[in-house]
Amino acid sequence: MTKGKKVDVLVGDVDSSLRKLAAPLALAFVLNILNGWVDKIYVSRLGDIELASMGVSEQIRLLIFTLGIGFAIGTGVVVARRIGEGKQDEANNVATQALATMFFYSIIICIVCFLFLDDLLNILGYTGELKDFSKVYLQAILIGAPFNFLIFQSNAIVRSTGNTVFPMFMIGLTIIINAILSPFLIFDIILDEGLGVFGAGLATAISQFLGFLITIFIMQKGYTPVTLQLKGFRPDFKVILTIIKRGIPSTLQYLSLSFNRMGMFALANSFGVKVVAAYTLGLSFDLFVFMPIFGTAVAVEIISGQNRGAGNIPRIFEYFYSAIRQISFFVIPFMVIAFFGGETFASWFSDDIEIIQETGRFLSITSMSYMFFAVGVMCTRVISGAGDTKRSFFIYSGVLFVVQLPLAWILAKYLGMAQDGLYYGVFISYLFFMFLGLYHVYRRKWMQIEF
Repeated sequence: MTKGKKVDVLVGDVDSSLRKLAAPLALAFVLNILNGWVDKIYVSRLGDIELASMGVSEQIRLLIFTLGIGFAIGTGVVVARRIGEGKQDEANNVATQALATMFFYSIIICIVCFLFLDDLLNILGYTGELKDFSKVYLQAILIGAPFNFLIFQSNAIVRSTGNTVFPMFMIGLTIIINAILSPFLIFDIILDEGLGVFGAGLATAISQFLGFLITIFIMQKGYTPVTLQLKGFRPDFKVILTIIKRGIPSTLQYLSLSFNRMGMFALANSFGVKVVAAYTLGLSFDLFVFMPIFGTAVAVEIISGQNRGAGNIPRIFEYFYSAIRQISFFVIPFMVIAFFGGETFASWFSDDIEIIQETGRFLSITSMSYMFFAVGVMCTRVISGAGDTKRSFFIYSGVLFVVQLPLAWILAKYLGMAQDGLYYGVFISYLFFMFLGLYHVYRRKWMQIEF
């Protein structure tokens, strides 16, 4: 086995190098969503409440992993800058320091979350069977959560060098393991009685553990562009502090997304379990479309970091325009599919006509904002990749908390639009997100950040 091939984003054709970098990332993100769909298909056979509990659990999972995602993103920003500066040894040191720190940090996070999981569900207003199923699933997920943190950290390190194939391979491998294990643990195929939603979470935990072992073996053997320096390891607090400074705004950004999602689910829950189930399915389709957007945006972030390190600002803008142009060829067709085919999609997961119709209603409204969201995300990743993670945080979090969540509540509760207010709140907020992102990209304040 040889080291994974990197995409050189400092020279060469812009459009083709962006595709080479973004395609594996986009596929990896899509695979993650498909993995969630597999779990939902299995769990939906248990009942509507079990399906709704998956939606509730996903939002709390996002909150839990947000506490580590920011540090991983901060690591990627620093590694990309060092690669752009031509400092490979420093990039290796940053990777090693980050992974060791994440190991201890993730264990602490998961223990705390496990102890206070019941309190968190109570605070969010979930009761009865919906709360019970959500708690059981999340308890199983937390068993493997530290390994998920470490896989995410490893993938962020490797892809920041320009190698996006390795992260795609590792994500695909864990998904395959999960898909194989899930039915055996959920249903009574092997056991006298299936483990239900706990089995779904346990299959995920086992796949993450196995994926982590394989990831560390490959990195330690030097088969990736960044090599871990574990022999004679000592903490380098200066490096760790640099990562934290870059990572804290990203953590806060994802925390704001997590709290926003929980608020939106709480709003959906006020209209009944069927609306929660429909919102869960509609959001699953939205996220499927968003994954290639996120994959392309991560590529833009890597490109921004490396070219900022090399002092090549005009090239960052060339990639930015290319990203928006190329992603539109994917997003626009899926806008049409979501608008007209929402009910067909929902019928894959549920036989309940009310849930199917409500999901179709959700997608007919939110699908029209997909391109707005895509442009906004590209803007924030240009900014964060250059090192200005604070500005990226304020843009994204401002849209979620100042616009989307309050607007959804006002439309739904005070203007009498019910759950439609929730959907229109999403649409309007993404339009605002696009304009705010473009404004800050062209102000170019992000070009002044040094570290």
